[in-house]
Amino acid sequence: VKDKFVSLVSDKTITGRYDHDYFKLQLEIVHLLLDHKLFMQAYTVMREMLGSFGLIRMKTKANIQNKHGIKQRKKAEIFIRMLQFDEKEWNFSGNNLIIMQRLEQLYKDMEHCGIIESLNNLSKELVKYRNGFDHAWTNKAKAEPDIEKTGHKFYEYLRSVVNSLNEKGFF
Repeated sequence: VKDKFVSLVSDKTITGRYDHDYFKLQLEIVHLLLDHKLFMQAYTVMREMLGSFGLIRMKTKANIQNKHGIKQRKKAEIFIRMLQFDEKEWNFSGNNLIIMQRLEQLYKDMEHCGIIESLNNLSKELVKYRNGFDHAWTNKAKAEPDIEKTGHKFYEYLRSVVNSLNEKGFF
């Protein structure tokens, strides 16, 4: 597994941006994790991808690995919350409200292209599974029986979203 991860990253040109290449690499990582039945890790990467969609218009001086980019990760968490709830249920205050307002145009642009509906549906389901992993399915007798099948379904869904974002010129 380690060799496969190393070859994935070493074969890529990494720009430090949340661009098409970044998301294609994330999809390759998810696919590899699913193939090796590392489901918890695959679901974590997929959840992080949801937030990263909110960072595709990150300022040019910010990059994934510098201090400007690291400060942007709060936007990713807010974007996930925006996806998980219907707009009328959004409840942001303080700095979170300011961040949400900065993300709102991207959200509206994605909504206009039909991407938000897909992300809303996916985020609600994905978070349910991710929370199950986080809490070791303590509220159930055992883990969901369809983790593998659902992981592949979510992967295909995300692949479709990345392709749509690319086709619609978001990258």
